[in-house]
Amino acid sequence: MKRLTVSIAISVFAAGFAAEAASSEGLSIRQGFLAFQPKVGFVLPTGSYRDVSHSGIGLQGTVEYYLTNRFSVGASINFTQSSATAEAIRAQATALSSPGGNSAVAHTFNRPAPNTEEGRLVSTTTNPVTISSWKRQVMQYGAYGRYLMPIGSASFSPYVSAGLGIYNVGGSVAGSGATKQELEQATNSQGRTSLGMNLGGGVMFNVAPAVGLVAGISYHNAFSSPATNYFQINTGLNFFFNPGR
Repeated sequence: MKRLTVSIAISVFAAGFAAEAASSEGLSIRQGFLAFQPKVGFVLPTGSYRDVSHSGIGLQGTVEYYLTNRFSVGASINFTQSSATAEAIRAQATALSSPGGNSAVAHTFNRPAPNTEEGRLVSTTTNPVTISSWKRQVMQYGAYGRYLMPIGSASFSPYVSAGLGIYNVGGSVAGSGATKQELEQATNSQGRTSLGMNLGGGVMFNVAPAVGLVAGISYHNAFSSPATNYFQINTGLNFFFNPGR
């Protein structure tokens, strides 16, 4: 899957450079410009990540530089938050409430559970555990490339993008019947960091020479075990600056 995703990204940008070399008629003059994009949206978990997380909100900020009128490179910071599913909450609360029992943590996250001996939970509590709040959070820092495909006068432009990043998957949890450390370890709220990549597409629309609108969807795949996969749908503003003027 990783090789296929990388191959698609390389093919998309190779085709983009070929088109850029062939023609630049009708394009807005963006080469040499900087652009800043504040965006807001929501996330849709997929795969095994959907088993432990509902849909949620997303906030993103990007800064990019236009190498040509059609191609830009940029850096982004992206935050998503969603609530854990009721099934995941019950599983972790049950595991913590049963010292010495089989841990649902090890099954859910495909790795030895915290405070375990050979995959069995070792908890200091003998009281029923209640998890009152569990938020799943992903903080991503990345770099990307974007290729625009202007239509007509270039006021309206679909685009495709691909990027690499560092993903920190964690969250926050609150409850009773167990220590804060046990709750955080059982729910992986202390955070784990891994590399990942994303592919996306969307549209840009210029409403003024230095201001535009942007909307898009991207697929994120953090190379953790198991993978943290989700779609993110964003909309926001596009501010252009020419540092050479």
